[in-house]
Amino acid sequence: MLYLFDEYYGTGSDLAGRVNAIKAHGSWIPGVMDPEGHGRRREDGLRMMQLYNNKGLQLVAASNNLESGILDVQQRMSGGRLKVFATLERYREDLREYRRDERGQIVTQGGNLAEAARCLVVSGLWRMRAEPRKQVKTPAELWYERMSWSRAGDWMR
Repeated sequence: MLYLFDEYYGTGSDLAGRVNAIKAHGSWIPGVMDPEGHGRRREDGLRMMQLYNNKGLQLVAASNNLESGILDVQQRMSGGRLKVFATLERYREDLREYRRDERGQIVTQGGNLAEAARCLVVSGLWRMRAEPRKQVKTPAELWYERMSWSRAGDWMR
């Protein structure tokens, strides 16, 4: 079961702002990015992905399987294995933009969030995981930390 419960739609060229907005949901969350999205050359997209990774995101390249990816998303939706929260208005708008032209080719005008969902289904499901648990130290570990290495040289003086 896959739940889409939040969305981020960034515009502009402020890399740090986009990274901070994405990390606000949890810097531990891994992601996927289509290096050829928005008509980019693959090399340029991979370089952009590296810039994001250098700022602390954990991105890998997504497969650009357009037809089969859309079919995967449709099958998940119709089978009840993809649930989209009603609050994702921009995603729903993007989804409505998907259509086929007179030659049967898929037209994805402005469908950035729908494209992101397709990339997630095609390439990102294996990266999904729960938030790591914070390690809670036992009282003995806390005592040992306070007493040992910080004062190790004191007894020699």
